[in-house]
Amino acid sequence: MRYFLSIFFTLFSTFTLFSCDQRDSYRHYSEVIIEPAAQPPMMNPHAQMQNIPMHDAGDTPTTSSPLSWTTPQGWSEQKSSGMRIATLTPVNDAKSVECTIVSLGAEAGSIAPNIVRWAGQIQVHLDAAGQKKFIDELLVLKTSQGFNVTVADFSSLLKSDTDPSMLAAILSLEGKTIFIKMTGPKNKIVPYREDFLSLCQSIRHE
Repeated sequence: MRYFLSIFFTLFSTFTLFSCDQRDSYRHYSEVIIEPAAQPPMMNPHAQMQNIPMHDAGDTPTTSSPLSWTTPQGWSEQKSSGMRIATLTPVNDAKSVECTIVSLGAEAGSIAPNIVRWAGQIQVHLDAAGQKKFIDELLVLKTSQGFNVTVADFSSLLKSDTDPSMLAAILSLEGKTIFIKMTGPKNKIVPYREDFLSLCQSIRHE
């Protein structure tokens, strides 16, 4: 009997010690959830652009010109902006011939420098004697208001009918220099010479 009691107590003691060791070996963990930092709201990259007014080049407001003229019959006209007041083209040769009306300051009206510049644009080079002869023979007309218009016709200086040519006119008017210029192949602009001269004479200051 004592033998069994001894075994019982031995087993009981062993079990108790084992249970204590197990309890001591337990670990307790607390779950910590780290919330991600708040992110700023996503911005629409186009949001600011939507508030910026967009304009084409042609939308830029310009001050209306005090000039008026009579567009030759059979020509179409497009208003321009900036220094170029208008662009005119003959309906039947719109792709070959163009006439422009440009307004600059009074200091731009010197005849000789403009003749040299225009001649260079169509690959015509005049020596001093040729330049003087050409300027001496320039045509001078009067507008309906009595202003002088000096006209340079470069067609006579060209050898080929297909060479680029030009008729250009200078008009000093109310502190401004008005340039009227028609460009195109020689054989294309010659038929419109009278229309060009008529346009120059029709220019008025309102």
